[in-house]
Amino acid sequence: LGTKIIFSEKINVNPHSPLKVQQVYPRTVAAANPTEFEAFLGKSVNSSQITFEWNFGDNTPIEETNVNLAQHTYNNIGVYTLSVKTLDKNKEIGTSTFIIFVESPKNAINATIEDYKERIERIKKQNSVLPLSYQNAIKETGVDITALEFKLGGIEDEYKALLKNSNAKDSDYIEVMNSLHGEINIPLTIQPNQITMLPFAFEI
Repeated sequence: LGTKIIFSEKINVNPHSPLKVQQVYPRTVAAANPTEFEAFLGKSVNSSQITFEWNFGDNTPIEETNVNLAQHTYNNIGVYTLSVKTLDKNKEIGTSTFIIFVESPKNAINATIEDYKERIERIKKQNSVLPLSYQNAIKETGVDITALEFKLGGIEDEYKALLKNSNAKDSDYIEVMNSLHGEINIPLTIQPNQITMLPFAFEI
């Protein structure tokens, strides 16, 4: 489901524990803007047998997908509870819930930029203690911190320019928000025993 294992070590997993969604991205979105949500499972599964039920918590119908992606539009600013149920041949595997922050496009950009900055600093610290061979392999997946910082800085400059522009419209901010979600993928964390592709690396 969109993950790639670079390094792995033996991990003991309880075979009876439910396989649930571990992360959902993004968690801060702009109101009235169609957003693609992606669910990340804790380990690789046969995706052809797994289906997803998405309850976005805004009184809209539950959406069913056979992939770990779903598009949704929150029409109103607020805090919502997103529930994602995973099923294997219609048998429930597990359900996970996540808090989704829906803000104005202007505020959603600022929150996302600050979140990305925190992730970059976290990745820098974790990366600094990894063997050089691991660091090089991480770069090969596209997690080049220097390049990500540069790209994020460019988008932040666009955002600051909009803030100074009295004629800026919500559509202008939405364009920047879409760039943040579509062009920049920063892992939440990196673990030495298992590194997954963007935007998250899971600790199992």
